[in-house]
Amino acid sequence: MELTLFFFLASVLATSQAASTPNKIHLLRPHSGSSGHHVPGISCLSWRLAVEVDNIRNWDVVPGACENYVGHYMLGHQYRKDCNAATAPALQYAKSLKLTGDGKDVWVFDIDETALSNLPYYARPEIGFGANEYNATSFDEWIAEGIAPPVPAVLKLYQKLLRLGFKIVFISGTSEKYREIKISNLKLAGYHTWEKLILRPTSESGTTALVFKTAMRKELVEAGYRILGNIGDQWSDLFGTDSGNRTFKSTEANDNAAPPPYHHLRATLRHVQRRHFATKYTAKVVTESSDGRKLAISVNPPALPTDIRGYTLPRRDLICQVTKLLTQSPPAAASSPDHPFLLLSDLLHTLSPPLAPSEASEILKSLSSPHLALRFFRFCPSHIPNFRHDPFTYNRILLILSKSPSDDRNDAVRRILNEMERSGVRGNISTVNLLIGVFGGEELERCLGLVKKWELRLNCYTYKCLLQAYLRSSDLSKAFDVYGEMRRKGYKLDIFTYNMLLDALAKDEKVDQAYKVFDDMKHNHCEPDEYTYTILVRMTGKIGKPDEALALFQEMLTKGCIPNSIAYNTMIQALAKNRMVDKTIFLFSKMVENDCRPNEFTYSVILNVLVAEGQLGKLDEVVTISDKYMNKSIYAYLVRTLSKLGHASEAHRLFCNMWSFHNMGDRDAYFSMLESLCNAALGKFKQVSHLHDLYEKMKKDGPLPDIFTYNILISSFGRAGRVDEAVKIFEELENSKCKPDIISYNSLINCLGKNGDLDEAHIRFKEMQEKGLNPDVVTYSTLIECFGKTDKVEMARRLFDQMLAEGCCPNIVTYNILLDCLERSGRTAEAVDLYANLKQQGLTPDSITYAVLERLQSGSRRSGRIRRQSPITGWVVSPLRGVALVEASKACRGADIYMTDVIV
Repeated sequence: MELTLFFFLASVLATSQAASTPNKIHLLRPHSGSSGHHVPGISCLSWRLAVEVDNIRNWDVVPGACENYVGHYMLGHQYRKDCNAATAPALQYAKSLKLTGDGKDVWVFDIDETALSNLPYYARPEIGFGANEYNATSFDEWIAEGIAPPVPAVLKLYQKLLRLGFKIVFISGTSEKYREIKISNLKLAGYHTWEKLILRPTSESGTTALVFKTAMRKELVEAGYRILGNIGDQWSDLFGTDSGNRTFKSTEANDNAAPPPYHHLRATLRHVQRRHFATKYTAKVVTESSDGRKLAISVNPPALPTDIRGYTLPRRDLICQVTKLLTQSPPAAASSPDHPFLLLSDLLHTLSPPLAPSEASEILKSLSSPHLALRFFRFCPSHIPNFRHDPFTYNRILLILSKSPSDDRNDAVRRILNEMERSGVRGNISTVNLLIGVFGGEELERCLGLVKKWELRLNCYTYKCLLQAYLRSSDLSKAFDVYGEMRRKGYKLDIFTYNMLLDALAKDEKVDQAYKVFDDMKHNHCEPDEYTYTILVRMTGKIGKPDEALALFQEMLTKGCIPNSIAYNTMIQALAKNRMVDKTIFLFSKMVENDCRPNEFTYSVILNVLVAEGQLGKLDEVVTISDKYMNKSIYAYLVRTLSKLGHASEAHRLFCNMWSFHNMGDRDAYFSMLESLCNAALGKFKQVSHLHDLYEKMKKDGPLPDIFTYNILISSFGRAGRVDEAVKIFEELENSKCKPDIISYNSLINCLGKNGDLDEAHIRFKEMQEKGLNPDVVTYSTLIECFGKTDKVEMARRLFDQMLAEGCCPNIVTYNILLDCLERSGRTAEAVDLYANLKQQGLTPDSITYAVLERLQSGSRRSGRIRRQSPITGWVVSPLRGVALVEASKACRGADIYMTDVIV
């Protein structure tokens, strides 16, 4: 086109910004090295050499044509060799030294690009291995993340130096404000200890690295340290005074390493003037005025670069600019959420060539917010002329929405899919694979319909997705059909999919099909792992074939698989299920012998089979075998489990054995033992003496009793009829650091009342009120029952009325107690009124209520009553022994009608 040149040609500027890419390398193909990599018009090897020998100075970026060269070299195997070549002489030198042993022999390490690698940052597309301009803000944000990986060869050198007896000193030019982040990052990377970590103070921010590090090393020497070695990636780490007896120039070594020229990037780029990108135009002068002041030119649109396949390469500077525009916080004056999109519209309106779908896809990838990504996705076709989403942008937004934490993410995916179909965009097989993963078994038929509609062919990965989707939706039949289709087409599964299929078949007890898949797995050279064998061992053990399970377990060992705790537990469970005690204990011994720590499940399985087979005496053998893993928590678990299984004596013996191995018992073990002894206190064991001994041992050796312990003891002594001991424990509680609570008083009142000392119980009731403790429904119910069973009905009624007046709501137990009291004393009318009140309160009568009503209807009298254990007080008043529950349930409806008639 022709234009009169009255204006300056506008440039579209774009500044770099770090996108929120994950901590991994971008898609450069790793080569074994860069030798022979040809770049037209420039020798990247020559440029690299010129930088290394410092012939080229004050350069700001890697030449754009050398980006791939640098990337391939950084990701190549040659780096590992280069780094090993740098650290191997350092280690050899260190081994040749004889240290004094006074803790003053130090080795100085630089941090960035030496101990830690920043390659995950440099490999980001917007950084391009230094081919784009340095962005200080972006780099500081990366440092603040604190996730830089270690340089493996340097980490190995660090570990060996520690073993040789060196003290490590880190000296870095990183700002002091990042100290906590650097400490965390170093420890995360494996640098767990050091003598000193020296960072640049804020006051030294203008000092060069050479001056700062020289001064820091001088301070070390003046403090009496001897710097025997010094390793760093920059010459400023090694030059200056007090640099050490010997210095070593490092490179970075693994797939996360940077090439020798790249260590200059960070230091150099910080001090150069910012360089801006612009879209380049070419023009031709076609006419010129006679005075030379006016020109007419023909401007050709800029041609975007393409790759070797002819595909347009995304403009990374544009991608970074748009991402920054969308993600940066808007100014206070423009708080509207549409503000970034208004600015974006202005930017893209003058852009030539316009934004391409591939660039839109990269921008979507850089947006961390699914909501923002969806807005940008909608924005493109509505504000960019002739823009049309392609399958790749649709795939990108579908992937983003599928990972959204929102509850309606599946609905959002459906809406995009419907829009895609309405727009006539033909998806690819990746679209189908993605949708299968999103919908699972819900809409697999729709996904398969899209395959036919878009005339696609299922690939191996699609079949794997289908198989896993059917397995997750528990449709084993269709999953097995997909597996058969894969076999016919010659597709092979990976170990993960094989294990998923085997696990589903094993759970469904389809043994023959599981073995068929297992044989096919080995036939296709997919070696089973420990999870494969664990699945099969569990299946054979479950169906009662322990010998087959043992054969599979032995095969796993023969194949070189190392069983984990899950594998051992599964095999132990299979043996225990089939009552094979000796083999169970033998395998347990092998588990311990192979340094696989048993867990609570292991002990639980073994305890259960010992109890079931009446061989609990072999528990000592189990404890002896696992002696190196026995700790207080394991003892506590065993005591607790034995108590639950009803073996209080064995639990107590094991608890006592704990003191032979540990100088102080475990709190959980104490409480488990307390509960066990309390449960046995009124049982056939009558172990009240053990309970008292345990309490005395806690006071003497610890842990000291707490309020929970005191409450259990008061309740237990009360249940055993040992009132004096219960009162003594209560008094000791009052004199301890713990103070009685409502449960303490409830337990004591229950103990006194149920053992005939009703006056003392009532005194304690008054005492708790005086101390500011409000009686609860348990307190009132206990006293009402105590007064009721001694025929002091008026006192029971007064307590009930007081309870209501204090705002304490009676429960169904309270009503049952008072109903029984009134019925036994012949006060039928009052009982009927009380029942009506119960119904008005919205409480649901239970079988005990109806049994009392049945007695009221029949006119019978009851003298016996049942008392049930309470987890709080040790007692729950449960009147009535005579009417069976079956009879009570039959009488429920009739009794309810009868009482209604009486009330009317």
